[in-house]
Amino acid sequence: MSEDTPPINCKSPKATTEVNYCAEKANEKADLELNALYKRLRDKLNQNDKDALAQTERKWVALRDEICDFETQPAENGTGWSGFNSDCLTRLTKNRLIDLKSALDFRQ
Repeated sequence: MSEDTPPINCKSPKATTEVNYCAEKANEKADLELNALYKRLRDKLNQNDKDALAQTERKWVALRDEICDFETQPAENGTGWSGFNSDCLTRLTKNRLIDLKSALDFRQ
């Protein structure tokens, strides 16, 4: 964005580019939250459990990406695809946060 461009209001984006931008920002925020929680959980684990968590997380990321690719495939050639994909990634990441939080709470 240039200095002359007004900030995007993600509470009510208007154009497709604004919707896509806001969806990407929401996904980035959810991903940062997931990474922070993952690190907190990892710090509670022994090495074998850390390895298992890393393996599980790699599988989860691959599955998440496959689910979102499938879900958003009908829009893949459209201008809104990136927003749809980001929304899907955000939704699944927020669900994963619940899973990791449960695992962390179990170890508190």
